[in-house]
Amino acid sequence: MIINWEVSIGDLIAFLSLIGTIVMFILTNIKQRKTKDFAKNANAYNDSAKKYYDLMIEQLITEKSISGDDKIKTKKAFCDANIVKIGSNNWILKVFNKGNVPARNVSFKYLIDDAPIIISSKDTFPIKLLEPQKNVDYHLGIYLSLRTSSWDYEIAWTNEDGTVDSKKGILTLPLS
Repeated sequence: MIINWEVSIGDLIAFLSLIGTIVMFILTNIKQRKTKDFAKNANAYNDSAKKYYDLMIEQLITEKSISGDDKIKTKKAFCDANIVKIGSNNWILKVFNKGNVPARNVSFKYLIDDAPIIISSKDTFPIKLLEPQKNVDYHLGIYLSLRTSSWDYEIAWTNEDGTVDSKKGILTLPLS
């Protein structure tokens, strides 16, 4: 029996293509596993960051104990504001309550004159009632003559027990 070992260039190219396809399949599977592991780690990080944030908020609204180990949780609202970009050249002022009770008479004001205009068809502030974990959005009018993209602000609200809280901060216009 005679075996013909002649190999043509076409056969060689087909064989090398087969080997290349197998190598690419293996490398793609390895990359997919790494990507899935990275996504799992990123999701775990986001979950732990959210838990940490929620814990910090809870600590802000928790008072020290009066006697011994018994801690008394006060029910308080925790209001704040942020600017969010929606689409091209459109921004909203987001006023939110991260507390565990409603905030009443929520007021917001810029501490400087040169700031974006809050666009509203009726009286904007005070917000009579802002439920826990809710927000109110207002469109902002950003005009070219603004001298800065950051503004000092103060937000104030009344808690369920009648105490008034406030927070000062800086809002920055997101560019992307």
